[in-house]
Amino acid sequence: MQKGYKYVVYLYLDESNDRLLASSKLYDFVEEDGFDFEEGDEVSLLITEETDLGYNAIINNTYIGLLYNNEVFDNVQPGEMRKGWIKKIRVEGKIDLTLQPSGYGHILDSKEMMLRELKRVAV
Repeated sequence: MQKGYKYVVYLYLDESNDRLLASSKLYDFVEEDGFDFEEGDEVSLLITEETDLGYNAIINNTYIGLLYNNEVFDNVQPGEMRKGWIKKIRVEGKIDLTLQPSGYGHILDSKEMMLRELKRVAV
């Protein structure tokens, strides 16, 4: 860890000496199977760190997944909470995430919002 950077850590109580500890090794504290969601489900994300492929995120405070760089169209920072969607659950148990819902529904919502803003500005 370096001064000036943000890091996500897991806080827990060490029962042997009743001390509060923190660990940045998040993989030790997340579940790896028994998912309670499906592809396309909306989930809560905690962005944990940037990697070569994208951003790791904790899903619903329980699982870990990945937002790929080429699918992140916004400024994302470690420690930030975001709404996301399950894009794909791969055969090996890895979870791919997205910050946009699948399908055309979000495009139609965006179109309506843009039309409202254009009408408001034109007045």
